[in-house]
Amino acid sequence: MKMALATNRGGLEDMVSPTFGRTPTFTIVEVDEGKIKRVEVIENTFANAFGGAGIRAAELIANKGAKVAIAGNFGPNVFMVFGQAGIEAFVAHGITVKEAVEKYLRGELQRFSPGAGFFGGRGMGMGKRMRAFYAPPSPTTPPTTPASSINLEERISRLEKDIAEIKKMIKELKEK
Repeated sequence: MKMALATNRGGLEDMVSPTFGRTPTFTIVEVDEGKIKRVEVIENTFANAFGGAGIRAAELIANKGAKVAIAGNFGPNVFMVFGQAGIEAFVAHGITVKEAVEKYLRGELQRFSPGAGFFGGRGMGMGKRMRAFYAPPSPTTPPTTPASSINLEERISRLEKDIAEIKKMIKELKEK
């Protein structure tokens, strides 16, 4: 089984990053029969994306075959990708990658649940928490509703609002 852990530099001795989508690297750990078999560090090429960093990072680790994601916190939009790819999200704070893997294997990590404590979450804060605040994850499990069941009109409406907000930001920048 492959696990993707959000990290700053990468490797088993690095600390788990407090963020998922804008973390600089991911440490991919392959575990077999409860033992670490392989470790790979990959760059998160989407860490500085204007928007959608979390979704793109989720796609990146899904393409690497990860079935578990571990970070200090996750943006709410990654769960559409996680749901489609069968990735489970867990929370780890202030511990190394190796410790997080060991805790996961012992069943000691808490599942992350989207929704609690978030406002916005559309990437408009550009990683500076301008439109979001952190809240500890709730102990519930991620939603199991497939992404395809999300109301299409609702998605279109959200995208139209995002576009309007981006246009407004561009206009404000041009006026400066």
